[in-house]
Amino acid sequence: MKVIFAGMLALMMLQSGCAGQVAQKIKPGAPEVKSAEVAAGESVAQQAGTADPFLWNFGQVKEGDVVYHEFTFKNESPKALKITNVNTSCGCTGSEVAKKSLDPGESTSVKVKFNSAKYSGEVKQFVYLATDSIENPIYKYTIISDVIK
Repeated sequence: MKVIFAGMLALMMLQSGCAGQVAQKIKPGAPEVKSAEVAAGESVAQQAGTADPFLWNFGQVKEGDVVYHEFTFKNESPKALKITNVNTSCGCTGSEVAKKSLDPGESTSVKVKFNSAKYSGEVKQFVYLATDSIENPIYKYTIISDVIK
């Protein structure tokens, strides 16, 4: 099972463009940078009128800014769930999960940061939550930003 998961995770990271880089811890108390664009602060799904808790658009971000978002992950299965690993698609993106063992119906926060240094234009990065669930072993969060000079 571990070999299959490692292969799937490696393939997803290769497809996203920054293979081999793992999640970074987010420093507690770090200031949050907010975007100036009206669409910032909403998920892409909210902008389209639907609710997708796995998608977030930071809007316009000045190159070099570090932006933060906190997703909520809920165990919607009838069994206890363990988060076994958290990885990001690139070293520019870090993530941290508050709680790794969830009872049915219980939630935890997934804190994500994106460092826009050396980027320009639309940037899409991913956070992968690996679980011990056979039905849904990997959950994928997407963050999007429009990096300007």
